[in-house]
Amino acid sequence: MIVFNSKMSNWDTVLLIMSNVRDIQLDHFNDRMYFQKLGYLVQQIHHENSYDFSWYVRGPYSSALASSLFLHEEKGTYKKSSKLSESEIETKNKISELLGKQIKNPYSLELYASLWYLMSGKRISAKENDEIIRIMRKEKPHFQLKDIEHALEKISKFRQKYSI
Repeated sequence: MIVFNSKMSNWDTVLLIMSNVRDIQLDHFNDRMYFQKLGYLVQQIHHENSYDFSWYVRGPYSSALASSLFLHEEKGTYKKSSKLSESEIETKNKISELLGKQIKNPYSLELYASLWYLMSGKRISAKENDEIIRIMRKEKPHFQLKDIEHALEKISKFRQKYSI
């Protein structure tokens, strides 16, 4: 059985941080979507490149992350209590800071992860900001404009604060 410890590979680090944000359960579609988006944000904030993500209907998606999630769920890995390193705790706290009360909401995770993905890891100009909003309105009409703008501003400030 796999046990989390401090000598794990990077991809296990992503899973470990995720399992300390919320108990990992994959029974429902919203659960699987939630952990895809959380995994993407954890990887970006923790500066990991463990999983390749592509754009899908619900935003960033990694088939390798999905496989890892199911494998570890099957083995019961997530049921173990594991201590986080200092940098892992910092990442968990940053995720909490970014998402606030919405941290357990799968639709908020979809919004934030999708915007982060579209920002392409860089600071964006006003023109690029408008293009991201246009893409989000087209690809994800279930989000209100004010929510997109608010999340985009929050992500921009967050990334500037932490030089991400």
